[in-house]
Amino acid sequence: MPDIVLDTNVLADFLAQFFGAARRGRALFVRQDTITRDLARKINQIVRWHRQDAESGEDEERYPGRIVASTFAFVEIARKWTDIVRGRFSVEQMAGFTEQPPEWFVIEPLDENLVAAFCDVPSDALMTRGRMQSLEWTDAVHIATAFGRGSDSLLAVTDQEMRQIWRARI
Repeated sequence: MPDIVLDTNVLADFLAQFFGAARRGRALFVRQDTITRDLARKINQIVRWHRQDAESGEDEERYPGRIVASTFAFVEIARKWTDIVRGRFSVEQMAGFTEQPPEWFVIEPLDENLVAAFCDVPSDALMTRGRMQSLEWTDAVHIATAFGRGSDSLLAVTDQEMRQIWRARI
């Protein structure tokens, strides 16, 4: 299974479950807010494999991928803390997560490796009825992160322009 790249809002909802009902990956993630039933299922597959199958020596053919977010997604959460977090987890919890994420979660740096992928992201998205909509550079970072994880990666986003660009890419 490919990696799953989370945008800022999906990451915040993921962290809220991680520190809440999902108890740091020891219980199931569920459909809630921006986390769809299908996304929750895929997240749970990744967590389960890394917790059980990897320890039991299962073969790599069943490797489910990892959950990924860019460093920038965490910066966006911090910058708009009140609006995005809404009291669902604390600054200390997020700091601890970024300092030592679970083995199944990757925090992608904003570095020279992201530049090529960032340059591949179009500045406009073709929307319904042929209308062009500009893509914010902050959203382009999430798409570039997904591009950098490979063409089979999944992009979990809340923004319609990002969805359109991702669909056009695959």
